[in-house]
Amino acid sequence: MMNRKTNIKNFFGTLLTLCLITIASMVFSTNALAAEAQGATVTENTSMEVLVPLKYSEYASLPIGTKVYIGRNNSIKEGDLPISASAYVEKVAAYDSRWWGQYSYNPTYYEEDSYYNNEGTSGYKATDKFFVHVLEKAPGFDGCKGGIIFTENQGETWMYSCNGGGVERLPIQPYIAKSVTSKVTVEMKDPEYILKADQEMNITANDIAKVNYEYTYGNEKREGTLDNYKVTKGKVSGGNSEITIGFGVGGSVTVSLPLTYETKFDLGDGTTESQYIKHGGYATKPQTIPTKEGFDFQYWSTTPGGEEFNFDTTPIKDVTRFYAVWAVGNKFISAEVDENSKGTISAAGINNDATELSNALLSEEEKALVSTGIDSNIFLTVEDIQDKLTEEQKAKVEEGLKNDSSIAVVLDLNLFKKIGNTEPVKIANTQGNMVSITLTLDDKYINNNPGLERTYEIIRVHETGEGTEISVLPAFFDPVTKTITFETDRFSLYAISLADKAVATETVPAPTTKSPKTGDGLNLPLIIMMMALSMLTITSAMFVRTKKCDK
Repeated sequence: MMNRKTNIKNFFGTLLTLCLITIASMVFSTNALAAEAQGATVTENTSMEVLVPLKYSEYASLPIGTKVYIGRNNSIKEGDLPISASAYVEKVAAYDSRWWGQYSYNPTYYEEDSYYNNEGTSGYKATDKFFVHVLEKAPGFDGCKGGIIFTENQGETWMYSCNGGGVERLPIQPYIAKSVTSKVTVEMKDPEYILKADQEMNITANDIAKVNYEYTYGNEKREGTLDNYKVTKGKVSGGNSEITIGFGVGGSVTVSLPLTYETKFDLGDGTTESQYIKHGGYATKPQTIPTKEGFDFQYWSTTPGGEEFNFDTTPIKDVTRFYAVWAVGNKFISAEVDENSKGTISAAGINNDATELSNALLSEEEKALVSTGIDSNIFLTVEDIQDKLTEEQKAKVEEGLKNDSSIAVVLDLNLFKKIGNTEPVKIANTQGNMVSITLTLDDKYINNNPGLERTYEIIRVHETGEGTEISVLPAFFDPVTKTITFETDRFSLYAISLADKAVATETVPAPTTKSPKTGDGLNLPLIIMMMALSMLTITSAMFVRTKKCDK
């Protein structure tokens, strides 16, 4: 009997445990589903309009078209949102008796500066009253078909009547709107809305689950949830993810939608790389570094050629396209020798740094275009024109020659810049920005005679509006590379001159024929004396040694 009771007890214990586990799992699953169903949410600092009392002394300065809010029975509290207003009206003009009996809105009838009414009987000045046209009626104001006239009574107290008649003359307080900083949280019904480039999405109130707000007016913090709102602007597309939510009587707030945005990176070779970033999240730099022939990648920007985008501090709040910003590479600069001129100049080159030269010679607009990666370059053309010279040009070239020099070759050097598909633009004067040029000379201008020393000079003949400038420029010749290098800031006619002079031979001294000195001049007595002294010393030493041996 005891075992049977124990078994029953164990059975119900096990059953209770299974029930608890089942309930727990159901709760967990429900919570998990609820978490999954959590809609996309955005909290954004924005602005909302709150209502402040309109003083009688202020109304005359209100622009035509100002929104004026009214409420019955103290339904509006200072600092409220327009949700508590019972009518939404618009200031039209100063009071004019022509409003009597008018039920249609025709503002051309009324002048702001009308001084008396047409009948001239009431004696009111136009500035004593002003008229507002009811745009949205509310309970209690249905009789005001044409509009509401506000008048002063006892200082700052307002009185009103409908349609200019005597329907009702009661104290009332009109309000106008003032913007305050607020924080708005919008929760969508779906967890994710993906907005791609070149795509449009229409958001309605049915897509929004909840709109919460909070703001501070004076020292009072106010917060709440909007009811009966509508989306007055709901179409979003790449570059514009803002929607406007309307509420109450004329109230509205604009926020960026809590979407997931496509961000595209232009890699420079015609391909793109995409990332999908939730609203307020951060994009990351692609691991692939963009490449483009003739350019060096600098950084990413959200506008072509714009400022660098900070991936660490700038959140993504819309469909975004990233553009590679480029700096010119070495291929930005080039030099071309005319095919018919390669018998004199076999090659040419510009030695300046590409960035330095582009900064010096391009306008700000051209630099911006180049930074977008548009095909561009600065190039030099070289042409042998010695056979095409006029007599006048020959005379000007020869004017720059030294007496012992001769002309080797005459060249036409021209510098151009080409941006995108535009025609090349000739640069005649670089305004003091020196361009370093190297020309490779043909072998026929190279000196191979060891008995001669050859020097080279550059003669520049440049035409200006004031005449002809003839200059001799410093140049460096490298016999190993057979190149001549010089700097200039003007481009026109150039001549290379050369001068030879004999190499001076070094004089070697002739060998001497004078006999070397003999002993004729020696001091013989001194030598004999020294020899005798030496013999005496040796004899003495031998004598002393013999004596020692005898002992």
